[in-house]
Amino acid sequence: ERAYGRDHAQVAITLFNLGVAHGALGDMSKKRELLERVLPIWTRAYGTDHPHTKMCQRSLATLPRSTMSKDQMQSIANGARPKTARPKTARPKKDTKPWTKEDVTKLKKACKEVPSTVEKQQRWRQISGIVGRSKRECYDKYKELKEAQKTKNELKKTMTRAAEGSTFEERLAALGLKEPAADGAAAPASAPAPAPAAPAP
Repeated sequence: ERAYGRDHAQVAITLFNLGVAHGALGDMSKKRELLERVLPIWTRAYGTDHPHTKMCQRSLATLPRSTMSKDQMQSIANGARPKTARPKTARPKKDTKPWTKEDVTKLKKACKEVPSTVEKQQRWRQISGIVGRSKRECYDKYKELKEAQKTKNELKKTMTRAAEGSTFEERLAALGLKEPAADGAAAPASAPAPAPAAPAP
């Protein structure tokens, strides 16, 4: 570098070989760092279609866990500073306090007070302000309560139909049940009545 300068094509050859050596030793991060220095140098010196430039692009593209696209390589070749990819980390979920009876009462009241004609995001923002919880918490609890009420209504209808049956069998049928046979077997058919005896001569 002292003899030729930091961005000379001959220096890039040495950097490329060093990168390959680091890759062979398992240090892919260092290999990527060196090849990302080589690519813009060779592109300026030889052009994008030169075998050296293409070889460097292929080496970068085949690196394990490489996130570089062709556009990113082209931007590096044009002199842009390469960006280091950062692994995405999942955000920890916030602990939510349990719903109290008072909170549920506030939510039900707020849902009645804020009309459904209001824009959805705006409506839940207002409900959230009344209840004192986040929009997501309020909406999820609302769906939970709505589903519980639906189940309760269906059960009530079923019990009503069962109560309206005039016979025991009809009530069982309304509940989707059948009366079990005695001892698990069907009741035997009644035997036919015997024929009357012929009169004596």
